[in-house]
Amino acid sequence: MRGEYVDIAAPGVGVWTAASVSGARQKTGTSFAAAFVTAAVSVLIASEPDMSPEKLEVRIRQFTDDIGKPGKDPVFGWGLFNASRLCDGGSGIKPSEL
Repeated sequence: MRGEYVDIAAPGVGVWTAASVSGARQKTGTSFAAAFVTAAVSVLIASEPDMSPEKLEVRIRQFTDDIGKPGKDPVFGWGLFNASRLCDGGSGIKPSEL
């Protein structure tokens, strides 16, 4: 997918997934990228439930790595979403109290 409507990119190639017969295997597709971003955004929302959509957009962009042309581009948007940075001590994300 390419175009001005692309805001961020997410891992969607060679994503390790559960497989019913072999235990796990790599799969590719936007279906895997969408689930990846949904889970990561859920972590952001859980950390601040009253966050506005505008602030959520800013927070998402804070967790992207610009991998294309500098700035927003039609291939990667603002960059590749890097969910591992949600685990960094300085991210402002607090662990669950469960």
